[in-house]
Amino acid sequence: MTIGFRSAEVLFARRPCRMWRCSQSAFVRLARFPGAREHHFRALADAMGDVPAPDGRLVFAAGPVEDGWQVVQTCADPHGLDHFNAAHFLPALASLGDFAFPQPPVVVGFETAVLDVR
Repeated sequence: MTIGFRSAEVLFARRPCRMWRCSQSAFVRLARFPGAREHHFRALADAMGDVPAPDGRLVFAAGPVEDGWQVVQTCADPHGLDHFNAAHFLPALASLGDFAFPQPPVVVGFETAVLDVR
């Protein structure tokens, strides 16, 4: 699992898909973990172990934000991400006990019209 990205370039545009990887639509999920720090995310990654990325994931970025830690994922559809969370993320999170994130995440998901990834 790759962690600790400081930024990711994602360009949303309404033009023909001629980029390296492009989808006519995609699902984006933003998860903000208030009060969390990199050590929380690393503990979760260690608890998950070496698991494959969710089916259909196009973009993943995670890093510090003003009030904690944020994860941004873009997928072809939300079903692969939901399955990944149920099979890997939530069981690993439950196993952390006192090392888990200090507060529940604030999660927002939305469908895009077009996604270009450069």
